[in-house]
Amino acid sequence: MASFFSSVELLSSFMGFFLSIHFFTFKKQLSYLLLGAFLLVFSYEIAIALLESHDAYSPLLTFGNAFLYIPLLCFYITSINQASFKFTFTKLALLIPWLLDSLFKTYWLITPLPTKPSVIEIFQTYDFITGVLSYKFAIILLMFSFKYLNTHRQDLPQKARLWLKRLVIILLIFNSIWLLEDVANLWSPENKFSLIIPELSSIFTLITVCWIGLNTLRPSLLFEKVNEQNRLVLSQEDKSVTVTSLTSEQKAIYNQLENLLKAKKIFTRSDLTLGSLSQELDVKSKALSSIIYAQTGVHYYDFINKWRVEEFKALVRSGFGQQLSIEGMAKQVGFKSKSTFYAYFKKLEHITPKEYQQQFLQA
Repeated sequence: MASFFSSVELLSSFMGFFLSIHFFTFKKQLSYLLLGAFLLVFSYEIAIALLESHDAYSPLLTFGNAFLYIPLLCFYITSINQASFKFTFTKLALLIPWLLDSLFKTYWLITPLPTKPSVIEIFQTYDFITGVLSYKFAIILLMFSFKYLNTHRQDLPQKARLWLKRLVIILLIFNSIWLLEDVANLWSPENKFSLIIPELSSIFTLITVCWIGLNTLRPSLLFEKVNEQNRLVLSQEDKSVTVTSLTSEQKAIYNQLENLLKAKKIFTRSDLTLGSLSQELDVKSKALSSIIYAQTGVHYYDFINKWRVEEFKALVRSGFGQQLSIEGMAKQVGFKSKSTFYAYFKKLEHITPKEYQQQFLQA
């Protein structure tokens, strides 16, 4: 029976590894590389778990524990569709626990390993302590990630955001159970709970890896390819928000929003999200989204891109605009891609940007 569960874990590791290789082929898209790194580290950790019953020093090889793959998942969540994503000091600081743990393990790996039971016991104690700390670290980061998805990633397509939230919840459950297993094993070695959990974990890990593969390989959830043009179609289909009359307080917020857009022209920032805009106004993302829809009858991205189109038209009419190409002006007003810009412009003006520009060139 043990060989069956070992085979299941091995299969999970291989699937995770090949999925990671697939995402590494998207060399110019950072979020895919981060997703690939997360899957690679996760699959490596599964493979190392197979050695635990065969090698007393196997804990020294666990370089891919939760200290690493959970921060990678956080980086992935914050980088999706964010052209300006950068590895700030705060983000990189999340890797400090992994770096310290790795340095310690590397030191012992390059040092001749004694075989005394007392030394082996020290390794096992260290592995237990770092294991418990890594699970707690993972739980805290995953809870933060879930909150971040709710408050700052309203810009993502609903299906993509829902999938990410489910993934975070699944990993949260995994790490919570593994933490309880270690604590239970400390107080009562060889208890029934600790005997059952590894077997169940191997099954559910395989299911989770398969589920990740099925979802990330679906065209609708290849996040970098779900661009603003796709969001335009999604927003037209999504009529779940009810249009209601605004209260005086909500009207004041909308007026603040218009004044902010006119004064600072922050819509020209290609990385502008509903979350960052709501922070500027000190309101919740969901509340701001409802206010925009109630006042204009369109969703956030349609609203912002309408401002961008109007700014493009103003550029075309100006002497400065005559010096730039259409693509240059589109980027100047905040559009990330040519195809997205053309789709929005034609939807709103019923002519192409080139045809609009020709009117002024002929004049």
